[in-house]
Parts: sequence; C-alpha cells; structure tokens
Amino acid sequence: MKKDTTQLYQERINKALKFIEENINNDKKDLSLAAIASESNYSPEHIHRILKAYLKEPIGQYIKRLKIENAAKSLLFSKESITNIGHQIGFQGIESFSKAFKQIIGVSPKEYRNKYKSNPNNPKATDDFNRYLNTKITGYDDSDLLDFTSKIKNLQKLIPHETTFLPIRLLCIRCIGSYDDNNIEKNWNILLTYCNKNKIITPFARHFGIIHDDTEITEPNRLRYDACVTVTNEITSKNEFFIKEIPHFKAIKFIFKDKYSEIDNFYDMIFSDWFPYANVELANLPIIEEYLNNTEITPKGQLTANIYIPIR
Repeated sequence: MKKDTTQLYQERINKALKFIEENINNDKKDLSLAAIASESNYSPEHIHRILKAYLKEPIGQYIKRLKIENAAKSLLFSKESITNIGHQIGFQGIESFSKAFKQIIGVSPKEYRNKYKSNPNNPKATDDFNRYLNTKITGYDDSDLLDFTSKIKNLQKLIPHETTFLPIRLLCIRCIGSYDDNNIEKNWNILLTYCNKNKIITPFARHFGIIHDDTEITEPNRLRYDACVTVTNEITSKNEFFIKEIPHFKAIKFIFKDKYSEIDNFYDMIFSDWFPYANVELANLPIIEEYLNNTEITPKGQLTANIYIPIR
C-alpha cells in the first residue's frame, strides 16, 4: 500500500471514530452506518469492513458497548434514575436497556448500581469517626482502627481544587489496549518524534493523556488512551495523528506525584475515599492527565501530573 494511501486510510478512520465519540451521548444524533460513512468519505460497506478490522468488533457493537459503558459510569457516579440513564443513551424502555446492559456488563443496571455504587449521602465517614471515638470507652478492634487511619492518610494525599479547564487544541495519537502496556510509551515516542521532526512543539507546549475508559468496566484490550500535545491553529490532522479541540469544562484537579505505575492506586483513593463524600456529580467526559515533567530525566521516574476529573 502506498504511503499516501496509508495516510488517507488512517485519517479517515480517525475522522469516523472522532464523529462517533463526539456524538455518542447525543441520542438525537444519527450514528447510522450511512452517517459514519459520510463523515469518513468511504461507502457504508467499506467503512463497516474497515472499522470492524480496526476495532476488532462490528461498528454497531462498538457504539452499543460505548453507550452501555457510559451508562455504567452514570449508574455509579450520578443520581439519575435507571430509566433516565437508559433514555439518555437511546433506550425507550427499561426492559430493553436492562437486557442490553446485562449482555455487555453481565448484570442488570439495578444489580450493578446496588453492588458497586457508593452512596454520596452515606454517613460512613461519620460512622468511622464515631467508631474510632467509641474505642476510647469500649476498647477497639485493631482492624477497624487501622482501616480508619489508612483512610485519613489517603485523604491527606488528596487535595482537591475546583477549577475550570480552559479550551485547548491538541495533536493526538490513539492507543488501544491495556493502560499498563508499553504501547502508550511507544505512541508517545512516535508522537514526540513526529512533532520534533516537523518542529511542531513550542517551548510552551503542554502534554496531556486523555483517559476514555474505566479499567473496571472496559476490557483491557479495548481501553482507549490519547497521547496529546498542544499545537497552534495551523497544524492539521495527518497520518495517524488527529486534532482534538477540548472545550472548557468544570473540573476537580488533583496533583499526582509518584511513579506512573502507582496512578491506578491514586485513582482508587479518589473514587473510594474522596468522591463518595464530595457532594459533586461527574460529567460524562473523559479524565485528562497533564504531565508536568519528563519521567526520563526525573529521579526514580517520579511523575508530577495534574489530574482533571470533569464535573457538572
């Protein structure tokens, strides 16, 4: 295959996937095969075959899976009723939504919410503290005290800042696969090599990772991650690289300082020890990581990153 044909192929795939992802939460938007084909400038037959090969699943299943996975996040992190969540992703009735949800997630929406959701109004933090105080009188259970003090230490590491993420323009490359795999590092090298070769990066460029999926919901080989750098307006999509415009949004910002291999534990602290009592609702937008230093030249690989959790 000629180089320019390869470039065109990748650019059209990026355009189709961008169209799907930007409209996946809009049940009034046409995400039919014909609409996706029109965006990509391929025929419906061709784009169906191309995306099936690229995504390793049929395009209809891909769209359905993304909608259901977004619904799973809403079940965990919003107060919306199950019926409303189903309506938001295009299901008219609770029965059809429950059936589709169970096919992908393995349990019904109600079972999923009851099993995994942390109730924001749950007075567990107060109960923990009262139980700690009661040990002064009644004697204590070592495990309870250790659990409480562990949570206190975790909360001391989490210093949330409510902020507004300002609009930015990014040049990105998509990684599909486990967040633990070295394909993320490989794609960062490809992106930075391309930017340096073409003198795209300025001294003031910022580096971002866009986390599209939850590792507790999406299968590891289907996780999506975008490695991105800020670019000026004259830079356009090319080859496997695509432009993403991030609009402004409200967010809670956390500062992470550790090896990148520890970032999952940091997210666990956010969503288990802070979020249930924070009285905020998550927006249905991907988490964004901004990397503030170069781990290759930082002692012991210590990373400093801003983590932006979008909220409503």
